Amino acid sequence: MTLTDWKSLEITQIIFKELENRQKELKETLATTAGENPLMDRWRCGAIAAYGDVLDIEMYEETQD
Repeated sequence: MTLTDWKSLEITQIIFKELENRQKELKETLATTAGENPLMDRWRCGAIAAYGDVLDIEMYEETQD
């Protein structure tokens, strides 16, 4: 197994699915509660972005040809 195989591992798929679910829930919550608590709105936006960063991550070796 090489470093680039990590995305195909079952545990990686489970973690990514959970992050996608959390991101979706936060977006839905933000859509219905935006403006009620600006501090929580900012936290939710940051969490959504952070989950997105993890989901879009690529290892350096994956980008090299």
